[in-house]
Amino acid sequence: MVGDQISASSVTIYFSDMKPLVGVAIAVHNNWKQTKACLLAVMNSTVNRLYIVVVDDGSTDGTWDLLQSQFPEVVALRTAGDLWWTGGTNEAVKACLESGCEYVLLLNPDVILESKTISQLLTLASQKPNTIISPVVVRHDRPKIVWWAGSRWQPLIPWFPLIWMNRYIFKAGTPVSKLP
Repeated sequence: MVGDQISASSVTIYFSDMKPLVGVAIAVHNNWKQTKACLLAVMNSTVNRLYIVVVDDGSTDGTWDLLQSQFPEVVALRTAGDLWWTGGTNEAVKACLESGCEYVLLLNPDVILESKTISQLLTLASQKPNTIISPVVVRHDRPKIVWWAGSRWQPLIPWFPLIWMNRYIFKAGTPVSKLP
């Protein structure tokens, strides 16, 4: 029902039950156990329009075969083992964008998302367009302590913009309860 509309006087209201297509880009090399757990968590998401791409960069531990047999709904791409994480992630992002994804979530294969994480990221992204959004990252064994909670990419010295650096917004070890 995309594009259905109701007009009343000078106001036109459009209704759409079509949610955005969200790409999930994962690069992996010899990491089946964690990749499987990651994929199961992604598939448990409250968001149901997901296009999941896993780039297996030359795994030799059976990851490729297990990925294809246990997750046939996932787009699996195999590369020679020379892309590393960045190159594999770039290939996965490219596949997501070529398939019409409106958003792309980059994940390491050892990440376990909570079921509402993607939905919450989409809500925030709709409020802050043209922004890179990320969740607070915690360790499974320390869920109330920040492992990573945002960075800013900015010049090291404001008057000398040739050297840039990443500055953390909240330091690792900060209690999650202290975040705004």
